[in-house]
Amino acid sequence: MNLAIKNIFMIFTIGAFMLGIFQIQTNVSYAKMEKAPNTCVTSITLERVFVDGEVSEETLYQKGLTPKQIRHKYKGWLLKSRSQDKMVFQKNMNDISPLLKANGYLGITNDGTVTIFNGKPDHEDIIHSFFQIDIKKLEGKKQTQLLKGIPVKSVEDFNSALKALKPYSMPKEKN
Repeated sequence: MNLAIKNIFMIFTIGAFMLGIFQIQTNVSYAKMEKAPNTCVTSITLERVFVDGEVSEETLYQKGLTPKQIRHKYKGWLLKSRSQDKMVFQKNMNDISPLLKANGYLGITNDGTVTIFNGKPDHEDIIHSFFQIDIKKLEGKKQTQLLKGIPVKSVEDFNSALKALKPYSMPKEKN
């Protein structure tokens, strides 16, 4: 063999040897990580409960953190449930849901139930219902507004509208 071919053969041999060593070290590193105490890949679900009744969920995956570290990371949240590889946290939001901000209307159903609709009240796309009111006691202008739908863009709008309608609520029937 000439010298050039011997050098190329030697470079390939050394490269293959180094690649084999790197692969062994990588496998050892992964094995150590998998056996680390109290750490695992954990599914974390964050539930946000909005004042309008809407609940949004977000699922994240954390790797290499202990349950204690995860609880610390979400310490403003209530730990709702926990299993070997899943944790569910919940937080009450002092705000209306993004859905309501984007397209929410306060209105009433046919039976007089104060309801949040996704879009103008058509009695089909209900987000959340609250309480039944005596429609006859409402002045004409308020009745018309509720039938057409009152846009709700902030938590202040939402709270103000519900507060204004609460005096017209009907007592709950006892079973």
